[in-house]
Amino acid sequence: MVVALCAFALALLPYLRPIVMTDIRIKNETGYQLRNIMVNGGAYGDLPIGGVSGYQKLPHAHDYASYEFVAVHGELRKEVRLFFDDNIGLIPLGKGRYSYVLRHAPWDMLDTENILYSVSDGD
Repeated sequence: MVVALCAFALALLPYLRPIVMTDIRIKNETGYQLRNIMVNGGAYGDLPIGGVSGYQKLPHAHDYASYEFVAVHGELRKEVRLFFDDNIGLIPLGKGRYSYVLRHAPWDMLDTENILYSVSDGD
């Protein structure tokens, strides 16, 4: 039994990786005010049109991320949510500074397509 557990543990070693923290900030290029921004569990608060948040350290950051926010356009409000349920096959961004950019989409399509992409900030 002990030998089997040791063999199992050894087989898992290549898949065990240390958690790498990535500095992530949010850029709002949607053309709308954004409120209550959450990305991969990190709370970024509110951003005006063209606003940029401060950096937060997030574990397991990838090119794609789950996000949610409330978009504001005049008197209109729209809750937007996109969740990725697995990261299989995605390569982590790794150590460094990156921006998750929320790009523009027409109001009626804002909650139907992935508008987030990542950009290396080069530092």
